[in-house]
Amino acid sequence: MHKEEDEFSQDFDSISSIVRVQGDGIEALDEEYMKEDAIIEKELDMKEDEVSIELSDSGSLEEIIPIKRGAIKRRPVRILRKTAKPKIDEDTKKKETRQRQVRLRNSKENLQDIRQDSTKEDSRQDSTKENTQEDSTKENTQEDSTKENTQENSIKEDSKDDNNINSFNNINNNLTDDEKKIFDFFFNINRPVSSAELLLNFKKQISNTLLQNICTNLESKNLIIIKLYSKTKIFMINPSVFDMSEQDTNKQRLKDLSTENETLKKEYTSLINELKSYKNMETEEELDEKISKMKSRLEILQERVKCRERGELISKKEIEEYIQKNKKMMKIKKERSKMKNEMIETICENMNIKKRDLIEELDL
Repeated sequence: MHKEEDEFSQDFDSISSIVRVQGDGIEALDEEYMKEDAIIEKELDMKEDEVSIELSDSGSLEEIIPIKRGAIKRRPVRILRKTAKPKIDEDTKKKETRQRQVRLRNSKENLQDIRQDSTKEDSRQDSTKENTQEDSTKENTQEDSTKENTQENSIKEDSKDDNNINSFNNINNNLTDDEKKIFDFFFNINRPVSSAELLLNFKKQISNTLLQNICTNLESKNLIIIKLYSKTKIFMINPSVFDMSEQDTNKQRLKDLSTENETLKKEYTSLINELKSYKNMETEEELDEKISKMKSRLEILQERVKCRERGELISKKEIEEYIQKNKKMMKIKKERSKMKNEMIETICENMNIKKRDLIEELDL
């Protein structure tokens, strides 16, 4: 009975591994094994009088006779020849069935877990794909929106500049010549001005009374502001005339001009370096002198070439021979001069004459 249980557990483990891999067919395998168990029980009932299934004390089977394979299929049962009747308890059967049911349930639960994991992975992959698609669409929409915003901002800046120019032109059109002069003065100076300074600037151009009237008119049109400080009038242009949005445009223009200034500085430095290189170059006079020297040298070389063609030039061997001959002649000259000096000295000693006097007499 223990042997049969071991074989059954091995077969069930192999089946559970197959079920985990394939994922289907649990109920069909269960029915097949139930049929096999029923066939085994019938065979045992048929052989009750002759056969009993037992193990010996040593753990091995004796006088083994296998039952027909057609009845047992995958699990061959080996029996012993004994007269005792087989004993199969209902408790063991119940235990086996319970164990089988528990194993089947565990295998089903494992299959369900595997299926759930696979579905979760599929859903995760789908969600990641959707997220990537959404991110790409968001980036595209953001790029389009930034482009549109930049275009709108440029259009707005252009429109603001046009509006400022138009407003300034409209103000000048509604004023007289004298009013334009005074308004332009305040607009360009853009700081508080006293009445004395105003009179000095427009002296001999506009009278005092007319100047006061023009200032009051400009104040009524909200173009300038007039205030009293210790009985002195202070005039200043109204800040509303200036559009504060011009500051942003001026800042941007200042940035553009600064970048342009940097590029111009770089160009300036490159031009200065180029000019230095030109200054280090030779002048025309120096080049003319070099050309004349090269021409004279070229003429000499041409003459040497002609002499070589005629065969008038001396070879190296001949030059070496002349040098050796010259050395020999110099040795001979030294020897003879030495002999001459010795002879003169001996004559001077014998005749008691100075060497100089002897040389003068002999004209040596």
